[in-house]
Amino acid sequence: MKRNLYPNNVLWPVLLLASIMATALLVYGKDGRLLGGFSLFRDAAHPEFFGKALPLVQSSRGLMSRANQEVMPNPDGSPGEALYFDGADDLVNCGQPSAFSFTTGAIELLLKTTNAGSGFRALVTKPNAFGLYLNDNVLTVYDWGNGQIHTAGTNTSVVDGNWHHVALTFGPPGVGNATMYIDGLPVTTFTKTSAIHNAPLAIGADPGGSQFFQGSIDEVRLWNVVRTPAEILANATVEFCGARPGLVAYYQFNQGIADGANPTETSLLDGSGNGLNGTLTNFALTGTTSNWTAPDGVSASPVVTPSVSIAVSPGNSVNIGTSVTFTASPTNGGANPVYVWKNNNNIVLGENGRTYTTTTLANGDVITCEMTVADACADPSQAVSNSIPMTVIIPIFIDGDETFCNGSSTPLSVPADPAATYCWQGWQSVGDPGFTPYDAAEIDLAVDGTTPYISYQDFLPAGKNITVRKWTGSEWEAVGNPGIINRQQGQSVDVSRLAFVNGVPHVAYTLSARANVVKFEGGAWMQVGPPNFSPGNIGQLNLVNGGGNLYIAYEDWSNGNKATVLRFDGADWVAAGNSLTVSAGPVFNLNLVFSDNVLYTAFTENNKITVKKLDNGDWTPVGNEEFNGGIAAAMKLALDGSIPYVAYRDPNNGNQGVVMKFDGTNWILVGNVGFTGEITLYTDLVVRNGIPYFAFRDANFKTSVIKFENGSWQNVGSRGLSLGSTSFTSLATDGDALYLAYQDIASASDATVMKYSLNPECLSITESLNVSQTGVYNVLVTKNSNTTVSEPKAVQALIVTPAVRIVSDAPGNSIATGTPVTFSATPTDGGAAPSYQWKKNNNNVGTDSPTYLDDALADGDVITVVMTSNDPCAIPATATSDAIEMEVFVPCYQNVIVSGFSDDGCAPNLNGTYFFDEIVNGAPSWVRSDGARIYWTEFSWDIVDANSVFWRLHPVW
Repeated sequence: MKRNLYPNNVLWPVLLLASIMATALLVYGKDGRLLGGFSLFRDAAHPEFFGKALPLVQSSRGLMSRANQEVMPNPDGSPGEALYFDGADDLVNCGQPSAFSFTTGAIELLLKTTNAGSGFRALVTKPNAFGLYLNDNVLTVYDWGNGQIHTAGTNTSVVDGNWHHVALTFGPPGVGNATMYIDGLPVTTFTKTSAIHNAPLAIGADPGGSQFFQGSIDEVRLWNVVRTPAEILANATVEFCGARPGLVAYYQFNQGIADGANPTETSLLDGSGNGLNGTLTNFALTGTTSNWTAPDGVSASPVVTPSVSIAVSPGNSVNIGTSVTFTASPTNGGANPVYVWKNNNNIVLGENGRTYTTTTLANGDVITCEMTVADACADPSQAVSNSIPMTVIIPIFIDGDETFCNGSSTPLSVPADPAATYCWQGWQSVGDPGFTPYDAAEIDLAVDGTTPYISYQDFLPAGKNITVRKWTGSEWEAVGNPGIINRQQGQSVDVSRLAFVNGVPHVAYTLSARANVVKFEGGAWMQVGPPNFSPGNIGQLNLVNGGGNLYIAYEDWSNGNKATVLRFDGADWVAAGNSLTVSAGPVFNLNLVFSDNVLYTAFTENNKITVKKLDNGDWTPVGNEEFNGGIAAAMKLALDGSIPYVAYRDPNNGNQGVVMKFDGTNWILVGNVGFTGEITLYTDLVVRNGIPYFAFRDANFKTSVIKFENGSWQNVGSRGLSLGSTSFTSLATDGDALYLAYQDIASASDATVMKYSLNPECLSITESLNVSQTGVYNVLVTKNSNTTVSEPKAVQALIVTPAVRIVSDAPGNSIATGTPVTFSATPTDGGAAPSYQWKKNNNNVGTDSPTYLDDALADGDVITVVMTSNDPCAIPATATSDAIEMEVFVPCYQNVIVSGFSDDGCAPNLNGTYFFDEIVNGAPSWVRSDGARIYWTEFSWDIVDANSVFWRLHPVW
């Protein structure tokens, strides 16, 4: 009970005097509620609070500063938060409500005494049911069921003038064990046999008026559930804020004025909310005994402030009918908070879980969540989340060809609306897709000013090497020669990293697993420091320009795979800080970044992330070490000024993406865990103006870029922006645009670089757009202040180089004189209907056909064909085949003698000698002197006599 300090309901400041000196100026409202305060004391432990305003909260312990959780005096004087029982006739009668008839439960209280009195002295008791006593000052339970006395033992005394917590837990009679506790620790266990009887419950004495306790009692709790040892220990000296599950009655004794006049404070209030108040009997209610007294055995539960934030997946801009999930992330939400989801401030019925999924959102809907906390220490008990406005669109499809000829353009369009404006955006290729002549892997993209560069493993015909290229505005030009390393036979080249110092490109790479750095200066690549300068084999290579100094980081295999960071001093590579080794153990995912004149490194140890910075020569942790939950794989570090961010995928969460940032004190999530909604590989991260951009290969093996803005993760351009499968993703920015490089599986595993403008300027403001570059485009259609985003449209500029090859059906292109030969052409990129001009010894022959037949070939004749492609993208349109040179020979045949014919009137006499004459249609023929002719076919002799009659002979040899 507080006194009214506000006459006439006016707001008054009250100056409190404690002892001799003023300690604080406290301001109360006219409703008796504390509004604030001003510290007037010096505290050696907290000098920062002297002379400063303190946020104060009224608690059951008095006035507690949120700044230091210290108990401050109540303006009414010291609060009467315990009762002193005189041992003669004082008791608190709590009656016999049915709520006290529990056979399983617990009793807890705090007591302080130097001598409770001889014999049995009751603490809390319900005769013939349960109770706690001091018997000759020894903690005791009397079992009415069998008359047994169970004691804690004399070596566990609670009679020493100090506050002690005592408790009894018990199960069903004759079944469950009963356990006594002192100061949160169990001291004895036994089986209780007594059951519940219809008897009142009293505190400080037997309800019948005997066994009076002498001393102070506080914090009496009656439970109808068995409290666990851990619960008893954790809450032995902590005052609850209010009701808890299973708490039947809770007497906090937070009443009266300590040792003052309390004639009206005759009820012991139940703080459980069940209204089971007790009645003070025979208390003097004045003086230092038989009265309310000051406690010092319990501390207040700290007040917590709940909050809740919500995030949305896949984003706050979706097509109509899309399944959208909102997820609440509570802070100080207690064990089982209750969520109420609202759409446009209307309750969504049936949705009270941590997530809310719907497919019925409309454009302009605003989603919020109200969280109600069951924790009695929560103040307030309800919190309202951030709002997520939804953009829900009816999909707009872009019309136009998916391919067009390189060097020309193709029109894209959407349905025209005179009342709408159109803003075209998209990822455009920088140069041709797949511009590298050979396979490109381990791609590293960097921007010097506004010029993008890439370094990559180049699978050259002479062997794998490192190549660096830069964009000139029209082509990707090699910096120096392709393959910058003078690699010797048997040496392996691995990952490369790119950095710039005063516009000079530097490349770090490993040669046979040893560290090397080169720079391009004076038209040639030259060594920076000694070659192969690492003491042993290395991995996880990084290179960065730190304020004009060149730094390198790697995983040192010769030193237990620990992280090492070196600086180039102009002649050699030396330790960057006071210690050569940065990590305590083996690392993975090593990163090195420089910003705002500070060098940072990040790595994973035991699958956990640690970020450190170089501070006056020492590597100091940024926040907690190993701070992430789950597992961190493929981790990347990025900086936005002095704010570090990390991105990784979590194998414990479906390999989905996670991004965290350091808020100056802690590492916090950016959005929610698993915001990608699918497996992520080949990740990279950049941050610009507080907006993180996260690149990854998605479950469809295509590359996507998303950003966190306005409280949610959103697509940058189109999801799956690459034309096909990708690997080795690298992301960079020049401040005005994002650049994305990757190994383009759709372009023979060569490198492709894409660009996305970060400026708000649009590519066009009409319903149509002519595009001349490969890319993935979308259009923002704005009408009546509402903007709809179209479905993405992927287009590709094609370069077609026709080719044709020919073959003959003559084995080895060798025939006998007169043998007919068929030549066939096979076109590449010939279009739908290519045309052909066959040539024999460079003279036109044949017809416009993919085949050509010649039965008059001579030795040395050369056959070719010129194909003209009708593919509109063919450059040039014609292609000449390879040449086939024919070998033609005259066979040597002997004369043929025919016998066995007789002139019998049925067959003429065809006997005689036939002389070889010629080959006709590939078959040899012989002739007799009278003109009769014989031919050899594949299986028989055919004879034509002088009268042109055909005969077939079947030789028997």
